[in-house]
Amino acid sequence: MNKIRDCKVITGDIVINDYKEPIIEFGDIMNIFGNLDIQRASSLVRIEADNVHRIGNRFILKDLTSLNSISFASLRYVKMVDWKVLPILNVAYFGNAIKETESVTVSDTSLVEFPGFLSNKLEILDINNNRYLESIYSNVEKITGRLHIAANSRDVRVSLPKLQSAKNVSIHEVLDLDLNNLEEIESSINFVNNLFINLSLPVLKSIGGTLSLLKNENLGKVEFPNVTEIGGGLMIVNNTKIDRINFYPKLTIIGGAIELIGNIKETNLKNLKLVKGSAKIKSSDSSFDCTKWTKSELSSVIRGGKIECINANNERITADTPTEGGNNDTADNEEHSVKLASKGVNLNATTNLKYILLLFISMLIN
Repeated sequence: MNKIRDCKVITGDIVINDYKEPIIEFGDIMNIFGNLDIQRASSLVRIEADNVHRIGNRFILKDLTSLNSISFASLRYVKMVDWKVLPILNVAYFGNAIKETESVTVSDTSLVEFPGFLSNKLEILDINNNRYLESIYSNVEKITGRLHIAANSRDVRVSLPKLQSAKNVSIHEVLDLDLNNLEEIESSINFVNNLFINLSLPVLKSIGGTLSLLKNENLGKVEFPNVTEIGGGLMIVNNTKIDRINFYPKLTIIGGAIELIGNIKETNLKNLKLVKGSAKIKSSDSSFDCTKWTKSELSSVIRGGKIECINANNERITADTPTEGGNNDTADNEEHSVKLASKGVNLNATTNLKYILLLFISMLIN
């Protein structure tokens, strides 16, 4: 570091492994056009790089178990951020918002706030296992790969107010969530073990894969008013306060199976026209009528298997879909037709024999 700290431009990478000192100082270095990669330095406590203006590719910090602060007062441009296993890092100072970022992963730190990265488009936004992180904000409009928020502070508030489309979305252990402008999910979206009371995606229209709501114990109000199609399955499982499935008023197509488990009193999916998979419900509410559910309007749109219901007494009721019933009816009709045809053949043969005998008797008389 002493040999390069007077340089202003590094055209390649800076790679630092197994560094033995407590501080790294970047001196006069302003532009690093390759990677800045610092790993496996258990003695490193602080990184000072206040003149670094640009990191042209990856900014990697990994397995730095004593690092508690970094300072990049002049940094404006970073392509990819990849920070993992920085368990006591609690200060990340940037004098400016970071631009032109394409991917951000921040995992296993002690940060309280998410550093500002300004980008309209990201491939990955993955913020996980930052146990003190209470606020996550980004102005991103499109995520082409993965949005993953999980295992941060129990009080974390996530705000992505400009996000319009994403490929895969997975939200875990979040207290408050703003995805009010989200219009499209290319693949799947999962909400698991969250603490928010309300979940509203007011402009979301289509989901290419599976939609899952799993074990969100406080969730009582759900709004998906404009979702018309779910390309995969629909899973609503063990959400303690959701007792009515009536928040998909425009949903017409489900490309996979339906699985509903919980204290469910009623379902309302009257606009469904096609479910390509099966349908299963398990209700712990004593008032739920499995017989009525298996014979509801839902039974006429299932195309991928049986309809199954398990009630509060653990009694199981199943019903065939129209496809399965249709196959049985067709088989019965074909068997009936064969029997009729056989009778027809016997009748014709008998008639012909009688005619031949009468003709022979007539010839003898003559």
